[in-house]
Amino acid sequence: MNIKTGKRVSVSVSQETKGLLDSIKHRGQSYDGLLHELAARWQRAKEEEVKKGNPGSEAIKDNPGTMIKGLDNDNMNKRNQAD
Repeated sequence: MNIKTGKRVSVSVSQETKGLLDSIKHRGQSYDGLLHELAARWQRAKEEEVKKGNPGSEAIKDNPGTMIKGLDNDNMNKRNQAD
């Protein structure tokens, strides 16, 4: 999906999340570029799990946050309530 509209939005993240993003992005890489790369990798990984017929792949497809440590439903609910 390489649609460039020139429009921008703001995304608010915690200092902890910003630190995590900073630790994995390449020098000079924009946050937009990093998030795009992460989303593309996530999509490819999800597609591979479905292709393999992994029993957990349907759960991952329905709730993608479960594959990321600390983003299970309980933690997401707690985080959403705190916001």
